[in-house]
Amino acid sequence: AQSSTAAPRALRLTRSSQTHDASTLSKTTAASTCSVRASAAPRPPAEQWTPLLPRHCCRAHRTMRTKTARTSTKAVAKPAPQRQQPPKNAPLSLYDGRVLHFRNALNSNDLAALDDYLNSPAVRQELFDAVLHDSTDTQYGSRKCDAAWLKLQNLPAHRKLRKLVKASNDRWHLLPKKNGAGFRCEYEDAQYTEYRGDREAHFKQWHLDAHEGGEDAEDARAITLVVLLTEPGVDFQGGDFEVMRPQWPGGVSSAVDWSRGDVIAFPACEVWHRVLPTTRGIRRTLVVWAKDPTALARNAEANFEKGYD
Repeated sequence: AQSSTAAPRALRLTRSSQTHDASTLSKTTAASTCSVRASAAPRPPAEQWTPLLPRHCCRAHRTMRTKTARTSTKAVAKPAPQRQQPPKNAPLSLYDGRVLHFRNALNSNDLAALDDYLNSPAVRQELFDAVLHDSTDTQYGSRKCDAAWLKLQNLPAHRKLRKLVKASNDRWHLLPKKNGAGFRCEYEDAQYTEYRGDREAHFKQWHLDAHEGGEDAEDARAITLVVLLTEPGVDFQGGDFEVMRPQWPGGVSSAVDWSRGDVIAFPACEVWHRVLPTTRGIRRTLVVWAKDPTALARNAEANFEKGYD
């Protein structure tokens, strides 16, 4: 075991055991092999975190949030884990199938159409307004990026992403069933985010996108899809997307090895994740959340029965 002051070692995923091609979504349960190698560069010491708020403090916590901070308010803290040597060559099966990697989910035509839309004057103005009014950076001190909320439901790319939601839900069963076939689902406005290298933009605090049993609007999120719109090593440097399995002693993390057009999917209230600083260029992503329309009412009723008001 390493000393308590030693920096944790991150693991970089070179292949995903949950890798899927968009043209073969019916085979999403097929597992492939993966190998994980230790990153050559040591990670800096992890931030010191404070514990999660207990349930009875949720109301006071919610009143402190500003309405303009529509980016994820789930950048909550965790106790600093005990440091020890992480396992080597650890398979992605240690994530219990809760992180899916869809390679080439969007083709060149889909990406070109998205680029045209995201570079339009209307979207650039929306992004500018979000930068002026978003107070997330001052609230948490853990996020520095430009984000805008967009309605993409009519774009061809969004239709493909909905198919990935179905493939993910077929595996996890997080969304309520309809009377008959299918499931009930609502889509939040997509979050378009730019992490600029000249600002060393990041979201380096480990966070969840939703809290199980919570009553905030974002707690209805069931499935998170993250779309990478720029190519690592070409359009930007740094900006690793990391996921973590907190059950491991030492809080070992894994950096996802992905490319432009790939999509990462995971349950919104289960998988801890973060974005390390971008050091050059612009890292652009699109985040889509599939929401359970029954979650908030169900959570409110359950909390009322427990004596929470």
